[in-house]
Amino acid sequence: MWDKVIVSKKGIFLCILILSIFFIQDCALISPSKKVARKRVSKPEKKREVPQAEKEYFIWPVKGTVTSKFGFRSKRKHDGIDIGAPKGTKIVASADGKVIFSGWGPTGYGKIVIIKHSKKYVTVYAHNSKNFVKEGQSIKKGEKIALVGSTGRASGPHIHFELRVNRIPVNPLPYLP
Repeated sequence: MWDKVIVSKKGIFLCILILSIFFIQDCALISPSKKVARKRVSKPEKKREVPQAEKEYFIWPVKGTVTSKFGFRSKRKHDGIDIGAPKGTKIVASADGKVIFSGWGPTGYGKIVIIKHSKKYVTVYAHNSKNFVKEGQSIKKGEKIALVGSTGRASGPHIHFELRVNRIPVNPLPYLP
């Protein structure tokens, strides 16, 4: 029976990904001579002190209400904040930068814009109904880049806003005025 099973490359990749997430990390932490019962707990997010100059670097990308915060939601990590706003509300760049991606993002994100602001900062704007910018375009803080939508896996019109510092997602709220 097993000699006729054909596995796709996607299936193999998915299997390896699942194995690495759930098993390899735990196995590496247990010494061979000692078996330890482990309980998986999430690390509490460290409070980041953001220098005043960095707080003044960014602005809010849209006027609205934060409907979902950064951090763990049930079992999954939410790498940004969701800001609820009516469909079609303008989204602006949070800081000067260069567009490094504009189009359909990974599964669930819908239409996205990604802006690199420096060697250190990158922002992501997701679930847009329409993008107005192109890859390689220079952008000024406050410039219109997209419209609020509900593309991808979205429960309603909002913007999913991420801030990455040295490629690591961080809570954007301490950086916003």
